[in-house]
Amino acid sequence: MRRTFAFGAILVLLWTGLIFVFSSEPYKKQSIQPLLHERLSGSPLLQDIPDISFTYDDSTVSSRKDPFEFLEFIFRKSAHLFMYGMLAIFWSLLLGKIWRLRGWRLLLPVLAVVAATASLDEWNQSFVEGRTSLPSDVGIDLAGGLLGFLSLRAIAMLHNVLTRYRLYHRIRTEK
Repeated sequence: MRRTFAFGAILVLLWTGLIFVFSSEPYKKQSIQPLLHERLSGSPLLQDIPDISFTYDDSTVSSRKDPFEFLEFIFRKSAHLFMYGMLAIFWSLLLGKIWRLRGWRLLLPVLAVVAATASLDEWNQSFVEGRTSLPSDVGIDLAGGLLGFLSLRAIAMLHNVLTRYRLYHRIRTEK
């Protein structure tokens, strides 16, 4: 029990630290646009990107106007979904050990921790050159946390179904 708690706590701390390391880097250091330009300039793949445009932080992100900016935007927001999804999974496992909560009862505490982490992350970004701090990014991070939590619940439910199935068939074959 103590080992799994310690492992879970270390995992949560390391993952949270990783989130803050990434958010402390200036935008220019993280930008993948130079790599996209190098790899995709002149590529027919750029013509296959659907015509999508939307407003984000009072500016238009358009797949036709600047496909490299668009692809980087999608990549960066997907990374947020992944990072905060994993954070929610790690917190679910840890809080399950601490409070002995299971299943859906973990949803609100986990999302509260994810929201607090995302808010601190946005506050941290407000001090970093070239980075923006937006409340809407906390929403994206929360969506990632929810997706992570739901993924963990789906895996747990699938595990339960398979366990019952195996147990049922083991009992039937023993008769």
